[in-house]
Amino acid sequence: SFGICPTYNCNLRCSYCGYNSANNDENILQIDDVKAFVKDVIKRNTIKKHILKSDEPLIVYFTGGGEPAYEWTSFKDIVVFIKQICDDNGITIKMSVTTNGILNDDQILFISRNFTRVMVSYDGLPSIQNKNRRGPGLFKTNDIVEHTISKLTSLGVPIEVRTTVWKDDYHKLKDMYLHVFSLVSKESDVTWSVYPVLKEGRATDRINAQSDETYHEFLLSYFELLDFIGSDSDVTRVFCPMFSDDTISYFCGSLLGSE
Repeated sequence: SFGICPTYNCNLRCSYCGYNSANNDENILQIDDVKAFVKDVIKRNTIKKHILKSDEPLIVYFTGGGEPAYEWTSFKDIVVFIKQICDDNGITIKMSVTTNGILNDDQILFISRNFTRVMVSYDGLPSIQNKNRRGPGLFKTNDIVEHTISKLTSLGVPIEVRTTVWKDDYHKLKDMYLHVFSLVSKESDVTWSVYPVLKEGRATDRINAQSDETYHEFLLSYFELLDFIGSDSDVTRVFCPMFSDDTISYFCGSLLGSE
């Protein structure tokens, strides 16, 4: 697997953005850099296939400090190039993308045709979405993102809805859960992940003013949510990335952040 971070630019100014993403950032990934990088990945993947006699698909993640689809023409060019070079080399590929959901129907259609999974950032309830996730000229983003979620699922795209939660909204997790799954059909391949706001980027000052009990309170609220949906089949569709059974992702001695 490998990742592509096309840009640090973004059309939103989310209240908790860990990257302080804005626009006019000059760190935009150039297509020639992508080509050199992907060609090296293809070479390594081909060697691995021959050694291990494996035909597992190559996984590509589009993410970033900004919105991956913000520079739309560049984003499309990168996607098309990766698909073509993998096809030319007989490599099966699966691509996923993380997006803020500010997309038009043509963009949604392109993503549905090229990506096997999409993570859409959405803050659970219209009032909270509009409060936390806005940008220049975009003061009410809720309807746009809800449309993106509904459209993607109607096109059969598996999606993960990611909700980032401020301490003040921990008690609303149940209402968020009910609203998120009201946007999609019961049969759709949708999961919902919840995550507390971390002390980074735009959230730093506000998090510093909170007590040490902040994440303990999140844990209790999350367990209350699981209790609420415990008898519902949807319990398997809800998770928190903070609580993982995958120990391979953790390294003794590695630190996140500067403190």
